[in-house]
Amino acid sequence: MFETWGGIAGVQSTLELMLDEGYLKRGVPLPMLARLLSGAPAERFGLDQAKGRIALNCDADLALVDLNAPYTLKASDLYQKHRHSPYIGRSFGCKVKMTLLRGQLTYSEASPFPNHGTGREFNVVCPGEVNISS
Repeated sequence: MFETWGGIAGVQSTLELMLDEGYLKRGVPLPMLARLLSGAPAERFGLDQAKGRIALNCDADLALVDLNAPYTLKASDLYQKHRHSPYIGRSFGCKVKMTLLRGQLTYSEASPFPNHGTGREFNVVCPGEVNISS
C-alpha cells in the first residue's frame, strides 16, 4: 500500500502516526480514519472507482496493522532512500505488519518488499484543474 520509499521524510510512518495519535490516544473512530486517509484522497484525485475502499471490483490495497504492537522508530527501520525522519526516536503504539497492493503482498515484517516495483500509473484528475498545455 504504502508510500514511495524515496519520497518525503516521515512518509513511511504516516499510517502508524495517524493511528497512534488519532485512534489510540484520542479515540478517533477507525472508519473515520480510513475515510480520511484512503477514501477521501482517492475521491479527490479521481481514483475512487478502483482505490480508497474495500468493495467488489476495487483494488485490494490493504494495510494490516497490529494496534497492540508498541515500538520506537530507529533509523535502521526506515526503507526510504535517505534514512532520516522527524519520527526517529518516537514511540508508536501500533505497527504495520503487512501491506497488499491489488491483493499482492508488497511488504511484510518478516520479508520486506518481496514484490518491489509492482505499481501502475494512473491518470489523476483534479476537480477544477485547468489544462494549459497546447
